[in-house]
Amino acid sequence: MTAPPSVIVALDVPAPEAALDWVRRLKPAFASGSLAASQTPCFKLGLQLFCLGGPDLVKAFKAEGVDVFLDLKLHDIPHQVEGACHALKDLGVKYLTIHTSGGLAMMQAAARVFEGTDTCVLGVTLLTSLDETHLDTFFPNSALNRSAVVPHWATLARQADLGGVVCSAYENQAIRQAVDNTLALVNPGIRWPGDSHDDQKKVVSPQDAARLGANAIVMGRSILGANDPLHRCTEVLEALSAVCP
Repeated sequence: MTAPPSVIVALDVPAPEAALDWVRRLKPAFASGSLAASQTPCFKLGLQLFCLGGPDLVKAFKAEGVDVFLDLKLHDIPHQVEGACHALKDLGVKYLTIHTSGGLAMMQAAARVFEGTDTCVLGVTLLTSLDETHLDTFFPNSALNRSAVVPHWATLARQADLGGVVCSAYENQAIRQAVDNTLALVNPGIRWPGDSHDDQKKVVSPQDAARLGANAIVMGRSILGANDPLHRCTEVLEALSAVCP
């Protein structure tokens, strides 16, 4: 039996107080249904909120009994990233993101800091807001494409002993062919069927992400922007349970 992907709710809202309100509103969705025993509520706290609320906001999230996906996408020289990771280590977040494009040494530095902890360091491959046109802009005449770049960076993430990568669900299969199953695949760009794609280029439904082998999915606007966000969150959890009974 395949376990359903974990659901991470992205709280891309402009104020810490609003983020905490969303945590309290959506927690009940995880307390009922077939996934209640297997999933602790997890919420994504990104750059904007962390700049506003800092470590105290992470602590406030954890005081609500939820896990935290700290999406900072660290990208700097290895020494700087290592120092930042030491500063974040005691927060006890479930996930922390860094950019795989920072290189093997940078990823290894981050992994060393969190060795033996419960924090899973995730390497961000190519943002789901980028498509082949952007790669052509970055690397003109190189013939690079997502299908080549993403599995390569995932391989480097595995070599660096990261816990997983952030990638489009459409790239899960290629990564699995390049890397063993111990690397967790976390898929953003998830939209409920019929919802707007907004600024995402690589969009997939929760059900299809599960079928494509996601270990976790990140959903924000399709939940927060729904007419009934709590009901939508419950719908997502139930849909995943149906795909992976």
